[in-house]
Amino acid sequence: LGQGKSARSERKKKKRAQQELQAQLGQLHQAKKRKLQQAGVATDKSTGFAQAISGKSRVNEENLLPLKRFFWPEPKPEEPDDQLKLLRKNLGIKVKGSPIPSPVEQLADSRLPAEFGLFFKGPRGRKLTKPTPIQMQVWPAALCGLDIMGIAPTGSGKTLAYLLPAAVHVAGQESKKENLSPGALVLLPTRELASQVSDQ
Repeated sequence: LGQGKSARSERKKKKRAQQELQAQLGQLHQAKKRKLQQAGVATDKSTGFAQAISGKSRVNEENLLPLKRFFWPEPKPEEPDDQLKLLRKNLGIKVKGSPIPSPVEQLADSRLPAEFGLFFKGPRGRKLTKPTPIQMQVWPAALCGLDIMGIAPTGSGKTLAYLLPAAVHVAGQESKKENLSPGALVLLPTRELASQVSDQ
């Protein structure tokens, strides 16, 4: 069924009719929008994104609290020396972009914030013996406030690599009592991954 010339011509007619209907609906919508604009009625019913990118945002920047981004005890890093390059090579870490601090090789590294120690003493943290390569390098970079794109295989500890620094960043910001906005946003591609991250 549906293989002959008559079936093809029917499909073409149906498609043409749909296109004509879409065009008519578009024209009606534009005509309605023009009438509303002439009457002085706002036609922009966006959720704010269009206003934000057009510079008509309702956010008063003077009321925003300063954003603290640097939680690393050492000064901002310079270009890596040969020893640091060799260490990263031995750990299988490749770094591109801004200079970042050297990797942390132990969970008890004194440069890590106290919040990390609290996690490592907890029930989930006790299972860890040593940071994975992505954690070794992402923790210092994230605590320096750098933007990071980390690529590592499944099961390599990526979730903990970004969640622990996120917790430090959230806890380290000033907050107003009336501010109920989220402190961190984690976007995940699947429900399964979202439940894994939620469990951690």
